[in-house]
Amino acid sequence: MRHYLDFVYQPDVTIDGQVQRIFVHGVDVTEKVMTRLSIENERSNFRNLFKQTPEMVCILSGPEHTFEFVNET
Repeated sequence: MRHYLDFVYQPDVTIDGQVQRIFVHGVDVTEKVMTRLSIENERSNFRNLFKQTPEMVCILSGPEHTFEFVNET
């Protein structure tokens, strides 16, 4: 299984501007990344399904009802 990590590197600088040490903080973000990839995959599956539908399909978003997707039918 693949793992995803997010690291932050923070230098500890002395008064004269020299880097004394570097703090490293790591967080396992595997679940977050896997969830995002799953959502992107589902979105792609729906778009492909909508593209193949013989009827007109559109996806609108926001209070302005902006077109996000319209199939070619």
